[in-house]
Amino acid sequence: RDGNNSEAPLIIEHDGSSLPSPIVSTTNQIYIQFLSDGSVTSKGFNFSWVSYKGCTYNGNVYAIGDVVKYPQLNCSICMEATCENGMWIENNANNCSKNCCEEDGQLYLPESYINCKTKYCDYGTWVPRPLDPQCCGGEYVETSGSIQYPIYTIDGSYPDYIRCTWKITVASDTVTKIYLEDLDIGYNDHLYI
Repeated sequence: RDGNNSEAPLIIEHDGSSLPSPIVSTTNQIYIQFLSDGSVTSKGFNFSWVSYKGCTYNGNVYAIGDVVKYPQLNCSICMEATCENGMWIENNANNCSKNCCEEDGQLYLPESYINCKTKYCDYGTWVPRPLDPQCCGGEYVETSGSIQYPIYTIDGSYPDYIRCTWKITVASDTVTKIYLEDLDIGYNDHLYI
């Protein structure tokens, strides 16, 4: 919801497994609810958020003045660009093979994920992806983050009759973009954003 409580305007109501486009708030707060009934449970979902007022690249948002390097030609050339007033200005190109990560003979671009999104390519180094320390719900005052629900279950699915609420607050002069990266919830269960 586009605000900090269950009365705020609903942005999207979702169920099933089809991924929606990124969701953008009009305020600096987002209120997310997940409700399951007593019929069928599924694997759950994973979403991330970022606050912004700058430029986007590869699903991430960057502030004015930030610099990104992005690979081309299978990691043999890296372009560099600077965010200026919401637009990327290309600076130069150089060899960037060291920025890619290798797994089982395959190259992965920087900022990509593998192994159920638990491994993240951080410009040449694989790092474990942080998971939400809370089981269900929480309040976050962070410019970006990610939440996977459920995190640890024996049978790999969320329980019946679960009620979860996440509240996300970012800086007052920014808005939030939510990316649903994985989604597998029952058709009688609902994710409200």
